[in-house]
Amino acid sequence: MSKKIITFIIFACLLTMAACQSSNVEENGKQDMEETGHSTNTVTKQEKLGLPTQELQKGDQNAKVKDLQEILRKLGYKIDATGVYDADTTWALTDFQLQHEELLITGIYDAPTRKILQEAFEKVQDGKKTTSFTPGEGLAYSDKVIKNEHSIVINNPYEILALVNKEHALPKDFVPTIS
Repeated sequence: MSKKIITFIIFACLLTMAACQSSNVEENGKQDMEETGHSTNTVTKQEKLGLPTQELQKGDQNAKVKDLQEILRKLGYKIDATGVYDADTTWALTDFQLQHEELLITGIYDAPTRKILQEAFEKVQDGKKTTSFTPGEGLAYSDKVIKNEHSIVINNPYEILALVNKEHALPKDFVPTIS
């Protein structure tokens, strides 16, 4: 073997060891915090959470979506933090938007929604119970498929990216909001 190949292999091994060690330190810090309520690191998980600054919508998949989902969970929404902007995330944001008159009801995470979410999250972090909304009060959650005579009735009629056609109908009692 040439010296370059041996040097490359040694370098790769060192990088792998460093990554594993960093991962173990982070995992131990999380475990300590969960068991004792204290963090061995100077930055706690709660401080790391922050609302994304970019607009997000259904179908997006990244760490920013996961951060948004974690915030929604802390606010009381029972959704999974998967990093995928799915129907549950869209429902949670639509529900939140329905309970705040100043927000457009789209199910899309945008700057005005970010501002109101940030205010609500800060109240929760400070230990204050937020009274500006109640998870699930604006739009009841349903994962059941409802069918009428000829089509499927969509669960979230406010979702801006909802497909509405002959096969996918709006609920009979749906009244669109005027913006």
